[in-house]
Amino acid sequence: MAAENEPDLCCVPYKNRRRYYVLTAVFLVVLVWTILYLWIINPLLSLIMIGFYLATNYFQAYCCYYQRCPYIGAFCPAISGIYLGNILANRLKKKNAEMSEKKFKLHKNLGVLSYFATLLFPIYWIYLLGLEFALLYFVFQVAHYAIFGLTVCPSCAIRDTCPGGGLQKSLLSK
Repeated sequence: MAAENEPDLCCVPYKNRRRYYVLTAVFLVVLVWTILYLWIINPLLSLIMIGFYLATNYFQAYCCYYQRCPYIGAFCPAISGIYLGNILANRLKKKNAEMSEKKFKLHKNLGVLSYFATLLFPIYWIYLLGLEFALLYFVFQVAHYAIFGLTVCPSCAIRDTCPGGGLQKSLLSK
């Protein structure tokens, strides 16, 4: 990993925990509501959505490990409550797992893909409730990402190298 990609340790420990918890709690309530709603339609749909969310955690774990994220094993301000990723990253760190830029890029791309799959997968079934519910869900997800990116990401130690922080930075620079 190049020196310019080192974490910004002046952001450790993370200082805006209350804001993070509020944003994450609201996101997780919507996520759980969506999973329960999909379960009513077909349990397989819920399992698929849970699978996307778990995949996001899995892929993010390697990204955290590769980036030497200083939050591994401690409080982690990851978007959408990806706490399992932090736990898995801690296991990789303890195992002293191999670091590979090629593997990082693969995990980064698959992590972003599974993150958006988690968010977009249920829209059709929410639309069955009504167009207004689908629009509300979509606007909520966009607003959550924007608010999170504008208020949490700027004070995160790996904001310049994290997949979410990189996407946020590229969107803001346009």
